Amino acid sequence: MCIYAKQCLFPSIEIDKLLENSEENGYEGIGDDLVKIDALCDDIDYFNELNSNLVSYCPDETKMVKT
Repeated sequence: MCIYAKQCLFPSIEIDKLLENSEENGYEGIGDDLVKIDALCDDIDYFNELNSNLVSYCPDETKMVKT
């Protein structure tokens, strides 16, 4: 059995999604109480930049192989 795969870029971390998740799972108004958001944004950007050369492989579901 042959499995086709396509290259997938490193999934960068998105600060907006992290903050949204915190607000959905935290108490009402937690977003107003979070500190050091700017520093976290800078660190995440740096992390994403350092790891931008990483790749993984995902199944290519557009291909069908007859076995």
